[in-house]
Amino acid sequence: MAAVKLDLADGFACYATVDPAGKYAEINFIYDEVFTRRSYLREGIDIPDRALVVDVGANVGLFSLFASKEAAEVDVLAFEPHPALVAALRANLELHGADRVRVFPSGLGERAEARVDFTFYPQLPGNSTRYRELKEGPLLDLVGERVFQEVTTTGAFRSETVPVEIKRLSDVLAEVEPTRPIDLLKVDAEGAEVDVLRGLDEGDWARIRQVVAEIQDTGGALAAAEALLGERGFTVTAVLADDLPDGIAIYTLYASR
Repeated sequence: MAAVKLDLADGFACYATVDPAGKYAEINFIYDEVFTRRSYLREGIDIPDRALVVDVGANVGLFSLFASKEAAEVDVLAFEPHPALVAALRANLELHGADRVRVFPSGLGERAEARVDFTFYPQLPGNSTRYRELKEGPLLDLVGERVFQEVTTTGAFRSETVPVEIKRLSDVLAEVEPTRPIDLLKVDAEGAEVDVLRGLDEGDWARIRQVVAEIQDTGGALAAAEALLGERGFTVTAVLADDLPDGIAIYTLYASR
């Protein structure tokens, strides 16, 4: 699917990979979340000059662009597995002259995997995931079987499956940034956040100053992430997202030390 150039709020232009039937609601939401509400820089989280930021689940690059503009000489490592989203991400970096953002076209996880099935939602690309049951299970419970069949075959949750590669974050860091302190690790990997955190060696944890992660609290994921961060000396604040349907709990974890 080709990326479409859009004009969002405040005259901000960007490329988005989205089915026109989706009316671009998702990309407007992401822009508002990142730029207007500055949702990733809460609870004392900051991006200083000359920071190194790791953006896991970069999508089309709005947070990477935000981070690169937040302070002077900020370097960003942006990870995104889906080829269409990677193409839009690269187009946005070129559009905005963000030459300090490096793109890595792979997913991240607890261990390296040459091929995993990745579910892509053309109308809701920001919800694309390797764990489709985390998206579609609560939806089925919420709307029932008949409506579920409609939205997953012709509606907003119509999906495509593509193979993607998964790497460990520490393996990548060993190649591209083996020693530099990491000022902020941002993780929004649609159900794989704990996997991503578990893919870090202890030596790399020692150089991470702040973490922001969006966690869907399914299968004990919230408690696992809080414990993992707490054991490594982070002070963790969990903020529940507003206006979610019953039965769906998504938290943003802000962790610093």
